Amino acid sequence: MKNWIRKIHLIAGLTIGSIVFIVATTGCLYAFEEEFRNILYKNVLDIKAENKHKSVAELIKTVKTNYPKEKIKNIKIKKDATSSIEFIFKNKKSVFVNPYSGNIIGAINKENDFFGIV
Repeated sequence: MKNWIRKIHLIAGLTIGSIVFIVATTGCLYAFEEEFRNILYKNVLDIKAENKHKSVAELIKTVKTNYPKEKIKNIKIKKDATSSIEFIFKNKKSVFVNPYSGNIIGAINKENDFFGIV
């Protein structure tokens, strides 16, 4: 009986321990999601600072022209002069725009990337 209980305890411990390990690891990754995204998507987040910003209305018009079927949910503007402006759509797709030139730098679907899956 003792050996049987030890085997059940071992199997249950390994199973539950594995689940706790996965939850802890993904939770830790999720806690630092923004920092990891800043490293992974540096090419669309960082830009060269110039003299004059375009207005937000002009940037919205540019995004709506290029993505007419998408609805803008949020606009993320950072204080840093070398940061692009992020337009977040309702379907979790993000478009990054250079605030100086008004050009679209790139797009990311946050639902299908690593952190969206985690």
